Amino acid sequence: MSSPDGHFSRLAQLAQRAPESAHADEVPAALANRVLLRLRNEDRTTVSAWEWLSLRALPLAAAMAAICVFLNDDLTPNRPDDELRLAQAMIQEQLAP
Repeated sequence: MSSPDGHFSRLAQLAQRAPESAHADEVPAALANRVLLRLRNEDRTTVSAWEWLSLRALPLAAAMAAICVFLNDDLTPNRPDDELRLAQAMIQEQLAP
């Protein structure tokens, strides 16, 4: 792998040999984004702690969510008659003198 100094010196030499153009003051579109992405990709020798933790925690979080859904469905039986009785009691209280 070549050094960053070699890349910079080669870039400087090529820039000196480039012909003058009428648009010399303009920067090409998305040049900053391309440069930053390339620098980030070259510097990726280590993984950040947050990235490591998030990738390790994802299966655990998915398992916990599945368990919660299973337990919630199992522990709360579906009883529409209880809700109906409650609604009827509330209506009778409102109608009673």
